Amino acid sequence: MLLTNTTHIIQVTTSTSQSLDYTVSYVDITTTTYTPGSVQGNIAAATTTTILAAPAASTQRDIKQITLTNVGGSNNAVTLVTDISGTEYRLFPLQTLATGESLDYHDGVGFAKHAPT
Repeated sequence: MLLTNTTHIIQVTTSTSQSLDYTVSYVDITTTTYTPGSVQGNIAAATTTTILAAPAASTQRDIKQITLTNVGGSNNAVTLVTDISGTEYRLFPLQTLATGESLDYHDGVGFAKHAPT
């Protein structure tokens, strides 16, 4: 999954204030560099949150992995989208995550929902 413009971001919408951890791993690619990076955070509100910012100009951001884990005490419905210049495109259908469940994306594999471990 690529972000190829300074107006492309990844967002997650959560349905409740139940705590949701996220991790995103990526590589920024230019004509001369290949720079790995990652972001992590927690969302504890019913809101839309940018979990991966847009790449710099003349840079492609190659997303390698996204993990969303419900660490709250009850269900949380999540929607993962690419926002391109203010227009949202769903990456995966709405998923309700029970406590401990996660939604994962892995480059070359795709999306999977996992039960608590």
